[in-house]
Amino acid sequence: MRVFIVGVAGHIGRALAERLHGLGHAVSGSSHEKAKLGGLTGLLERSAEVRFDASPNPDLFAGCDAVVHCAYDVCPGASELNVSGTAAILRAAAEAGVDFQVFVSSHSARVDAPSEYGQAKYRCERLFLEQEEAVVRPGLVVASEGFFARNMLGVVRTPITPLLDRGGAHVVTVALSDLLDAMVQIIERRRRGAFNLFDPDPPTMAEFVRMMNRVAKHTAIYVPVPASWLLGLGSLVEPRCSPIRPALDRLRTMRLNAEQAIHYSHLGQFVVTPVPVEESIRRAWEGIQAGTATN
Repeated sequence: MRVFIVGVAGHIGRALAERLHGLGHAVSGSSHEKAKLGGLTGLLERSAEVRFDASPNPDLFAGCDAVVHCAYDVCPGASELNVSGTAAILRAAAEAGVDFQVFVSSHSARVDAPSEYGQAKYRCERLFLEQEEAVVRPGLVVASEGFFARNMLGVVRTPITPLLDRGGAHVVTVALSDLLDAMVQIIERRRRGAFNLFDPDPPTMAEFVRMMNRVAKHTAIYVPVPASWLLGLGSLVEPRCSPIRPALDRLRTMRLNAEQAIHYSHLGQFVVTPVPVEESIRRAWEGIQAGTATN
């Protein structure tokens, strides 16, 4: 197959490109920054700079069997740009004759999402599902890069770990290798519809944090903190301190998902035996350490 990955320079896009390339598929891709494509020489058949604020040329996708949308602008206030830009790429690929497209969404995508991120992802989902394309909703991707890696480094570098609401909320995760296995099958089999890709038996926050500390051989003191206190204090300063909004939104999302879980896991359709959560953390930690040692 010939697969084009939008956002191929991101850690999920690059990992998917490597997996598909290793399986013999021809992979092309784009990034919003041309410089980021330099490190992918030899992996991509062709590459291009594609930005959400510019209309893509349909010729870019000519001859492709599938387009996978991994790109997302994380800058605050970029919600409308993410939706309009994704819609433009979806249309351009369809005009080029691509008859299968996959949008990488998130477990936090929902109509009542408290975060800009979750709302934008949900709106993009609607675009793809209305066209009978595919949507994948990963949980927190446990990998040596990205959001998980940054958070694990934060956890294992501090002696005190706060546990919101005693750490009772569940953390929905997926090992990077399991996510890639599932996505490859969805692409190769042209599976249409929405697929929730995360461990069907998620740990609680307390269990998850203890796993991270155990893997890193780090000793910490766990301090229970009522989430309502943080949300109350945050609401007072949020209007005057916009940088804290993403953290508050993540907290609101976590509480909402804990109270009103709406997604059933489909990972078992593609992965018979998912990587155990602690083992996925161990693999990610080894990669984080290797990356830190070379920087």
